[in-house]
Amino acid sequence: MDGDSQFRTRRISNRTGLFTSIVLTLFLLFLTILATNWVRDEQEILAQKEFKNVSDRVTQGITTRIHEYTDILYAGLGLFTATDSVSRRDWQDFLNAQRVWERFAGVQAIEYVERVEGSQLRLFEEVVRADKSLSANGYPDFKVHPESDPANEHYIVKYVEPFLGNEAAFGFDLFTNDERRLAIEKARDTNDIVFSAPITLIQETQTQQGFLVFLPIYSDQKDVVDLGSKREKITGMVLAVFRADDFASSTIGELGLTHRIDIRIDDITEGHSSLAQVGAVLKESVDDLFQDQQNIYMGGREWLISMSGPKADFINQSEKALPQIILILGGLVSLLTGSMIYSYASSRNRAVSLARELTRDLEKFKLAVESATDGIVITNPDHEIVYVNNSWQKTTGYSKEEVLGENPRILQSGKTPRVVYEEMYNKLGQQEVYISEDFVNKKRDGSEYNVQLAIYPIVEDGKTIFYVGLEQDITKRKRVEKAKDEFVSLASHQLRTPLSAIGWYTEMLLSGDAGDISDIQRKYLNEVYSGNIRMVELVNALLDVSRIDLGTFAVEPTDLDANELAKSVVKELSQNVKEKNLTLKTFYGDGIPMLCNDPRLIRIIFQNLLSNSIKYTDDGGIVELTTMYKQAGDSFNGVKMVQDSLVIVVKDSGCGIPLDQQDKIFTKLFRADNVKETDTEGTGLGLYLVKSIVNYIAGHVWFESKLNGGTTFYAAIPIKVSGKLSSKVKKSHGG
Repeated sequence: MDGDSQFRTRRISNRTGLFTSIVLTLFLLFLTILATNWVRDEQEILAQKEFKNVSDRVTQGITTRIHEYTDILYAGLGLFTATDSVSRRDWQDFLNAQRVWERFAGVQAIEYVERVEGSQLRLFEEVVRADKSLSANGYPDFKVHPESDPANEHYIVKYVEPFLGNEAAFGFDLFTNDERRLAIEKARDTNDIVFSAPITLIQETQTQQGFLVFLPIYSDQKDVVDLGSKREKITGMVLAVFRADDFASSTIGELGLTHRIDIRIDDITEGHSSLAQVGAVLKESVDDLFQDQQNIYMGGREWLISMSGPKADFINQSEKALPQIILILGGLVSLLTGSMIYSYASSRNRAVSLARELTRDLEKFKLAVESATDGIVITNPDHEIVYVNNSWQKTTGYSKEEVLGENPRILQSGKTPRVVYEEMYNKLGQQEVYISEDFVNKKRDGSEYNVQLAIYPIVEDGKTIFYVGLEQDITKRKRVEKAKDEFVSLASHQLRTPLSAIGWYTEMLLSGDAGDISDIQRKYLNEVYSGNIRMVELVNALLDVSRIDLGTFAVEPTDLDANELAKSVVKELSQNVKEKNLTLKTFYGDGIPMLCNDPRLIRIIFQNLLSNSIKYTDDGGIVELTTMYKQAGDSFNGVKMVQDSLVIVVKDSGCGIPLDQQDKIFTKLFRADNVKETDTEGTGLGLYLVKSIVNYIAGHVWFESKLNGGTTFYAAIPIKVSGKLSSKVKKSHGG
């Protein structure tokens, strides 16, 4: 009986242990799945925000490009307003001087359309046939087409550039077509830019849709005050002709988008008419796409811009594998925990059976890791390699047998900046995840490659038991980025000379050095001068940014008085303050020692922080500038100074920064949604430049902001910097 009791007890114990291990394993798997889904959801939320940023860039790019085109039409209108007679050669010379075809890809033609009364139609044809300003023989075969009632009013294409490829438009009577006639009549009656509905161009040889942009010309531009005078004094139109797909492709192409995205433009003014579709051909299902729609209003038309992009393309590449890692490691921990409990409670045979099952599961896990496209390397706390997968071996050229027990430093090329390793060891020492794209490694054959490296410390009971590293070869992407930065730098350098010449000649014209000018000419020249100043500022910002990204940004330290430098910047911006009726309060700290720093860089910091506050503070608001000295070890606003520093504080009562966009405020080309609506001329480079410079000279910059409640920026600048800083600017611009 005693033996039977012991047997039954063991059976009950085994069943209890089995039940407990199953329940605990399922519970741990459930928690693993919850964690995996949460990470995926967070990744999708961040990807959705990135897609929205790209969508905003596309809409802004199209809007900006259209404004640039309409500026050409206004310049053409100025030509006809400034003189009583504009010849065909004058028209060609004007457009060539504007370099329209170099600057604005996507425009099919720029035309002058003349209004002709029916009674003057034959005389008009004779005048054009006899025009020898560009053709020695004139245009003997010229004829207005298509034929229409001679008694009617006519709007005929008289000048067209470029002529080659647009011959079919020469002499075309736009009033014979309903869409063109309606747009002309609307432009005539409103004295404003008017877009046509989608049309098929007369010179179209394929299947693209097109659209036209009209700007009216009157015999007396000043006296067109009512509808009657507009219809009486209309003499013609300046016209821009676009092939819609070409316009959209060139505009989107200049944005330098790195994601796959499909873009469709529809005219929804009267119904729903397709205008253009460009971008990537997406094969993903609707559930796997982000989608966004935005409306723009141009020249009396409403366009709907619809954009789609694969969700996977907008997830941070370095974090794509994170859900899989959590799932794999969580599953492994769940299985190990369950098997251990079951092992203690079950018989030897059951333990052996379970071990076999666990071995099969581990083999599956090993197969999954071995098949991963990213290189995976695992090291122990002493940084000795204990595992590498096939992708890692393929990328580096080392076999598993060669590297087991070795330190990963065998991959060092000597070209990775020391600061990268210092930051890595600092992060790992605090048991934090470390991610960087700044490693340059060396393969077994001696060739070098760029690496995106993510290292995840695996911690147990407060101790790191091993490190899991995920590697991607990003050499091709780095080359593309470098080529892009070099192109921006080259293009910006090439722009500086003509912009300087434009500014100089415009100043001469405005000062009367070339003779007297009319009021309307002065108005247009002032617009040119203001636009040129904005372009010079943009080009200078692009040059500074490109130097940073290319690692050619030099620091030239010299002794300087921070307060005097700040006062000079305040003086420069005094006119901006006066125009907005702002109150600018300054508090210059006492006892600030002379800085040994680069005055040009410190000036950029003052200029950008102050001009930002002035720009985004409403009329009548308050802007405050404070300077002070803090010694190493002092704390200010929750930040401990690591060295003797000049602290700059710029506070305003402006519109503030939305909470959900504050983490992007130092990102290149980023502008918050709430300021895009009120100010369309910002570049999104100022704060990126400030952050880059402050990081570069080993300082610190941070901010506090509340939507509609103002913003305060803080910058801690080292009193002394060395002229031998690393030539590689750290790109951690997230704040």
